[in-house]
Amino acid sequence: MARTQTLLQLRTRARQFCGMENSLFITDAELTGYLNQSICDLESQLEVAGAFERKPQSSAITCTPGTETVSTPTSTLAVYGVDLSVDGTTRTLDRIEFDDRNAFREWSVPTNGTPSFFRVDGTNIHLYPTPNRAFTGTVYYYKAHVDLSADGDTYDGVNGWDNYAVWSAVAIMLAKQEGDPQFAMAERQRWLGTILAGAVRLNTSKSPTVTNAYRRRVRSEWPR
Repeated sequence: MARTQTLLQLRTRARQFCGMENSLFITDAELTGYLNQSICDLESQLEVAGAFERKPQSSAITCTPGTETVSTPTSTLAVYGVDLSVDGTTRTLDRIEFDDRNAFREWSVPTNGTPSFFRVDGTNIHLYPTPNRAFTGTVYYYKAHVDLSADGDTYDGVNGWDNYAVWSAVAIMLAKQEGDPQFAMAERQRWLGTILAGAVRLNTSKSPTVTNAYRRRVRSEWPR
């Protein structure tokens, strides 16, 4: 079902769905704002569901010896993984949660300074243990939505993401002209359900129950 839609196509569909093909009541600029707002709303919900793993971007990182953090790439919405090159081998770091942030500092023996875990805090990626040399690696992330502005700007509809954005904009348009937005709102929710259902199937290994059980296991195995 994946398809790419231009901003012009998205606007045209929205106007067709609410019978405003030739109306100037809502300008193109205003409708573009509704579509961008709807896309941002959807992507916030997708972040929670973990759906972005289907199309992550990647960026190179370099660790500074003695420094725990590296910066996330510009405009990062969510980080999905971190790899480090260690003596010619690519190591996938495990994610830990905020309440585990001081566990390594509690160790009674020195660590080797080769990170095995990471935690994201705002625009920083924390590496544990703190690197003792300049490791290089890769961060996999999803970039926050960049507003569509020109007619030819494109949006990846994936599995109906464009439908959610269009129906959400239609609901706003109908409400503004004092029409009935109920059908548009129902379609928006139907597409949201379809999108999130696909996200859950994609990320069953990252469910909260599995993640919490894994975290407890990792903590029990850390040396003291």
